[in-house]
This record gives sequence, structure tokens and C-alpha cells, in this order.
Amino acid sequence: MTIDVAVLGSCVSRDLFNSKFVSNYKNFYQCVLTQNQSSIISLMSESTPYVPDAADNLSAYQEWNVRTDFSKEFLQQLKDKQPSYLILDFFADIHFGCLQLGPNQFITDNRWMVQKTSSYKAMVQDMNSGDMNVRRLNLRDNHDEYLALWKQSIDKLFAFLQAEVPHCQIVLHQARNVGEYMNKDGGRQQFETSGRVLKIDVPHYNHLWDTLDRYVIETHPVHCISVFHKDLVSFEDHPWGPFYVHYTLDYYRDSMNELHRIVLDDRLSSERDTFYLSLVSDLGQADKRKTQIIKDKEKKIEACQKNGSESSSETSAESDLPSVPRRVKRIVRHKIIKPLRRVYEHI
Repeated sequence: MTIDVAVLGSCVSRDLFNSKFVSNYKNFYQCVLTQNQSSIISLMSESTPYVPDAADNLSAYQEWNVRTDFSKEFLQQLKDKQPSYLILDFFADIHFGCLQLGPNQFITDNRWMVQKTSSYKAMVQDMNSGDMNVRRLNLRDNHDEYLALWKQSIDKLFAFLQAEVPHCQIVLHQARNVGEYMNKDGGRQQFETSGRVLKIDVPHYNHLWDTLDRYVIETHPVHCISVFHKDLVSFEDHPWGPFYVHYTLDYYRDSMNELHRIVLDDRLSSERDTFYLSLVSDLGQADKRKTQIIKDKEKKIEACQKNGSESSSETSAESDLPSVPRRVKRIVRHKIIKPLRRVYEHI
């Protein structure tokens, strides 16, 4: 048995379900669906017509990213797949932002993919000349406007999930940017002076990420994976190369362990709730049986007394009552305490 998960985010979340990073993940999970590097604003807006010929200069993987960002097909696929868990991170909203093509039409302004195409370059040329009604929006240059639009979009996403994928639990992956990577000699190199990646203000980007995560945590029911710490770094031999969210490999194992705990607590909680409800129901039935037995005994004694004979009640009115406390203790011991002990010994 494995658990179906979907990912709406970036490699930092998708790599939890990649054998390069977590070798045994397939023993527990199947990643049935991914939407990679899409802004939440883009996802929850109207679809944009996609012209394959316009997506030149892209690999097949990059073309898939751009096409799905335009089509918003991920939402329908979520309805079709009905995963048990959705892993969510906001990398794209922090690093990219959006292009607004119409009143409710957005695409992710992905500098690694859509910006490489000829159609994008033509679009930017038209935008700069004023011939096309296209706007670039991001959290750094349009903070208040973008944040307001993002909040509307994330609220729409959670409303959609509640209505269309009601049994899916949402796991917020609280990733952040690191400022350094380890080179092959074990020394530390600052990204901002490395010349290898686009220079960013890491504390500011992480503050923006805090803002998005905090809004979701305060307004929507989510579990959280939060194992990021200030000493975390990237490293030269990361499978995708050193980058702000390409961490040392211990991060992925720690994150997977957090996901294990979330799933375990969730499953035990739901089973426990069902179990306790059955106990309450059983105890309620026992109380009814107890009351009925006492009433029946009292009627018999009363009838005997009316007939002038003593009730030789070697059997008391409570003699036929079920032994509820002992049975409940035995069930709790075998069904809850022992399984919990076995599970937590392996975490």
C-alpha cells in the first residue's frame, strides 16, 4: 500500500519523491500529479490559449511546464486523481511573479522557461512599446497589489480543494532561500558573489515567503513541513547544481520524516476518532441495556412481592450487567497503545 500525493510548487517539494534524494520514498508514497513552478495567481486565473509553435527554444520538460501553466489543467487533474495529500510551496510567487495578459488572465513569469521563447520576447517588445496591454507583477515591485491578488487566489484554491477534493489534506512546505553553498573543497561560498546565479536579497525574499506562509497558516487548515534552519546551505554536487533552494541532502530526509509524522498523526487521529465514536456508541448501548436490566429485575421483584412471596434474589439486579470497563481497557490497549508504541519506535 502506498499513499497518493500531488505537488504544487517546485523542486524543493517534488524532490521528496525522487529517489536521488529519498531513496525509499516509493515504499510509502506515489506522486500522481505535479504542477511545477506556477504562481498561485496564474493557476487560479483563466486559462491562456497555448500555441506549441510559440514555445520554441524549450526542452520537452520545459515545454510541459509552460503548457500546463497556460492551461491550468492541474485543477481538473486534481479532481480526477483525488490525492490524499497535496504538498504546497510558494517558490514561483517569490522568485518569478506573473504576467497579466487580461482582466483575469495571468501566466507565471518564469525566467528559466517562458522567458526563453520567441513569443515572450515579442510580447515584451510590444509591452515596452505600449502596443500590448501586458503587465509584469511581482512581490518586490508591486508588493501590495500582488499580495492582495495572491490572497484572493490562494483563498480560491482552498475553496476549490474543499469543494472538489474534500478528502485531500494540504501540507505547506515552509522552504526558504539559503545564502551559501559548499564548494568541492568543503569551503563556503556566498551566492551573491559567486556569479553563478541571479543575485537576490535573501533576507528580503525570505521575509516575503514568511508573509505568504503565515497568511495560509492563519486562515486555512494545513499541516506544515518546517525543517529549514539558519545553518542550512546548498552544495556544489547537488543533482541540479548549487542554488538558493537546492539544499544538502539531509534536508530531504528530514522533510520526509516530517511528512511521515503528519501522515501517521492524521491516520491515527482519523482511526482514533472513529474508534472512540464506536466506543461511545457501545457504552451508550451498554447504559441502555443496564437500565433495562435493572428495570426488568425491579418489575420481577415487585411482582413477587405482590404475590406474597419473597424474592430469593441470590442474583442481584446488577448481576447480568456487561463488564464494560475491562473490555474497553483491553480494546484500548490492543488497538491504540500497542500500535502507537510500535510505530514511534521506527521514527
